[in-house]
Amino acid sequence: MNYNKIAAQYGLKLKEMHGDINQGIVDIVKTGKIVGVWKNENLEFFYENSIITDDNIKEVLGYTTFIKTIHDVFDYFVKGKIAALILDDHYILELPSVVSLIFGEMESLTDTQKNPQSLNTSACDFSEIAKGNPFVTNLWGKLLAFRGEISKAGECFREAVEMERNFSEPYSNLGALLWKAGKQREAFLLFCEALIKNPYSQTAQMNFFDAGYELCEYKAILTIIDHVACDETPIEFDHHRAICHFKLGERDKALGIVNTILEKNPVDTEALELKTTFCV
Repeated sequence: MNYNKIAAQYGLKLKEMHGDINQGIVDIVKTGKIVGVWKNENLEFFYENSIITDDNIKEVLGYTTFIKTIHDVFDYFVKGKIAALILDDHYILELPSVVSLIFGEMESLTDTQKNPQSLNTSACDFSEIAKGNPFVTNLWGKLLAFRGEISKAGECFREAVEMERNFSEPYSNLGALLWKAGKQREAFLLFCEALIKNPYSQTAQMNFFDAGYELCEYKAILTIIDHVACDETPIEFDHHRAICHFKLGERDKALGIVNTILEKNPVDTEALELKTTFCV
């Protein structure tokens, strides 16, 4: 598995681990941080020298979604819930300490959406720390957008793209800024690019499909889905493929896709609902 390629899609860089892996985990959790360990297609969390179990996982992490793939792991990691991620006892990812500060300020702004400018956040400037790090630069741009500093936010997203062309999220974030500015078509092109860069990103998927449907870009949606198709493509893409064919008046094609899904998984709820809709 090409972990370096996947890391780049999330604006991250891997480090090779050296020495005793178990001791490395202990050293990190001693600082009060949570460590995720992905091994044999399974993710475990370690906290204060203990494994987080099904009984305490929600309390510690607010984590309820079952993580099934390596892309689910990365998608969870970049939300900042855990400080370090170890992959197959060989690679390690660690978020800079500034990440928790930025997430914390964004949460504060979210809690005071009615008047975000009332917070004294102008003194918190992470631009120097963000330099050279696409993940932090993109996150810094998101915080600037939360503050209402749209122009500066856009600059950060562009810088993040320049640093790592395969990093999906800044494309989505730039698209979101354009969408709010009334430039929906330009925004959709960026959402397309974001999905091409990382079709497994939940953010990229949500922005791409929401915008595509609102703009009635059914043919464009089909083109992009076909472009990113592979054996690991999320099943939701087949649902969307069926919807687009139906919207284009191609009912038989839509039903054929849904029936193929149901042959593989007869209890696919979404496919069953679509079949009912298509047969009305």
